[in-house]
Amino acid sequence: MKGFALLATLCPALAVAAECEHGQDRSLALDVEGVRTARIEINAQALRLGPCGIDNPRFTARACASDPALFDQLTLTQQRQGSVLVIRAERDG
Repeated sequence: MKGFALLATLCPALAVAAECEHGQDRSLALDVEGVRTARIEINAQALRLGPCGIDNPRFTARACASDPALFDQLTLTQQRQGSVLVIRAERDG
């Protein structure tokens, strides 16, 4: 199985510089209106979180892969479940 990892932060200013063979930045603007809790679902080897300003809430991630073709399989999504914002990083395939 080819290696794939995701390093993530909640703000672009806190983006993690990953040491990896192939890397790609991903970003998702967050809709935080009425959100009381955020849940992040990531199947990754590393996850770093930091505070973010209210003016421009974003989820920013740096994906690392052994094969750059794997980046096409990565999706970042957000879904509301009441007052909970669920952020998912998923690999299709």
